[in-house]
Amino acid sequence: MQLYKPGTAGFLGRLMNAMINNSRKNSRLHGFTIVEVMAAMAVVIIVALGTLSFQYNNVRQSRTSEAQITAARLGQLLLEDWKSTGGDSDYDPNDLMLDPGFVLVTTGNYKITLDYQTFYIQLAQQLAPVTSGSNPDPVAGVTLQQLSITVSWRKDFGNGTVSGSDPTLTFTTFVRRDS
Repeated sequence: MQLYKPGTAGFLGRLMNAMINNSRKNSRLHGFTIVEVMAAMAVVIIVALGTLSFQYNNVRQSRTSEAQITAARLGQLLLEDWKSTGGDSDYDPNDLMLDPGFVLVTTGNYKITLDYQTFYIQLAQQLAPVTSGSNPDPVAGVTLQQLSITVSWRKDFGNGTVSGSDPTLTFTTFVRRDS
């Protein structure tokens, strides 16, 4: 845009026109406005929070899955070992000699820490319920015994007592005991 008519102001007029035109062109090239910077920061913050939330949930799901797998393996190991003793009422999981070992909490209740997670184990045995006849069977001289192992852990992965809302896995098998 020319403010001075050509030829009227001579060199000074052309210089003034060039300075005005350059200042208008360059005014957009100097940087971003505060609104543009704030909008860009908001977008970056939203993306960062979404990424962090996703990673947090992935880590939590991974820990939950690892705890479930460890609890399942522990329960199966104990149940098979107890079954191999014929359902001995004096069964002690420490006979497996796992490191760090089981800690007796109360009779039939143990705890063990594996992979930085504390698991609580409850051993229970009873005569198996039968639909017909009796247990023990006096004619065959056989008693069917039910063995159950319950493995629990805290859903917040902490130590302390477990509550009813904490995860639990129960394993049950039967042992035939001959008289």
